[in-house]
Amino acid sequence: VFSMEGEESYSFNSLLDGTQAVRRGLEALRGEHENLLSVITQKEGFDEEHEEKSDESLLLECKEATLAESMNRLNGGLHEAELLVMILQYIGSLEGDKKKLRAQVRRLADENSWLRQELQRTQQQLQEVESEACKIKEEKQHLEYTISLSKTSEMGELSMKTSGSIESGTEGNSLTSQESKVKSLSNESARSDSEHFEKLHQYAIQHLHQGRHDVALSLCKKAVQEIELTHGRLHPDRANMMNIMVVIYREQSKLDEAVKVLLEVLEIREKTNGREHQTVASTLNNLSVLYAKLGEYKTAETMCRRALEIRQKLLGANHPDVAQQLVNLAALCQHLGKYEEVEWYYQRALEIYQTEFGLDDQNVIKTLNYLGKCHMKQGNLEAAEKVFSKVRSSVQVQDLGTGTESREQSSSPTLLLRTETPEPVKRSSPQPRPHSFTRVQEQRAENSRVHQLCY
Repeated sequence: VFSMEGEESYSFNSLLDGTQAVRRGLEALRGEHENLLSVITQKEGFDEEHEEKSDESLLLECKEATLAESMNRLNGGLHEAELLVMILQYIGSLEGDKKKLRAQVRRLADENSWLRQELQRTQQQLQEVESEACKIKEEKQHLEYTISLSKTSEMGELSMKTSGSIESGTEGNSLTSQESKVKSLSNESARSDSEHFEKLHQYAIQHLHQGRHDVALSLCKKAVQEIELTHGRLHPDRANMMNIMVVIYREQSKLDEAVKVLLEVLEIREKTNGREHQTVASTLNNLSVLYAKLGEYKTAETMCRRALEIRQKLLGANHPDVAQQLVNLAALCQHLGKYEEVEWYYQRALEIYQTEFGLDDQNVIKTLNYLGKCHMKQGNLEAAEKVFSKVRSSVQVQDLGTGTESREQSSSPTLLLRTETPEPVKRSSPQPRPHSFTRVQEQRAENSRVHQLCY
């Protein structure tokens, strides 16, 4: 224990030094006691030889007993001091090991942080390498495609030169054979073009699903340029690739660019397929979704009405796609305050859904829910209560039929204008309708509804 400025401060080294000093002092004191005991023992021996028994001898006996007792205490103190020194030395070794372990922990923590940084850099480099590899792969395919086109053109020129050098007597037969070869080459070229653009289409969709929007967008732009150079601006494959660009722009919240591209898609499909085609209807519906997200509800309503007219003409007035289009139109009219039209559209959609799927179908429940909310916005609580009672009864019937299966509550009709694609319409009958435009039929012609803005 050392005092510094009136305060006591303890340290391991001071305790050890102090304990060792105390042990040395006790050993010295024990030596003195041993000397005194030896002197007293000698005097007692001398007195016994002369048979002298005096007060001084009695006093020496008392001193001897006291010194013996002190010696026992000194031996005990020395033993305790040695034990304390051993304990302090052991604690010192533990403290040294502790410091080493702390230093090792700090070193491991530093190495761990360094490894984490290296892992992040490696992951970034891996992503960059994968992106570069994808670009190189696409460039390779493009070069192969260009080489195949050049070979095809060279073979066509060679066939024309060969046909020109044939004699007039056999000119007709040779020209016919050369024309057939040229036709076969052109068919092969068309098939290779279709396969090439189909691969680009798949790669773009794959990157889109993986969240690599920039890579998917660059692939789409390259494909659009290639198609425009090889087949012209109004080719259907070009519209399909541009439709993926619309989805990417929508995911990036670039709605103005999406509208601009989708208007060009509409122009291509109108000129290639006609103004009354299913792909035109789907494109118009997607445009109505984008315009609604931009707040241009009147323009969106115009697009949606035209899409409804086309689908009614192509699919019939009682097709489920027509019912879904009616629900979309009702949502737009509700934004514009046309509540009478909203109610009529919902009622018409309900008639179609109930006829096609029954009274307890999920589409019927959702449409009833939309209709009830429309009544509530108009303040017609009695009509809303009637509609919601039908919803509750239908849900109870479904719960009885499906056991404990949980069902999601239907959302407001404005959710039809979300960027997410609703679930496809499921028919209760296993036999497809003769005029049904299924997903498989629309996959290539319509660029697959999975990648459209809405149903």
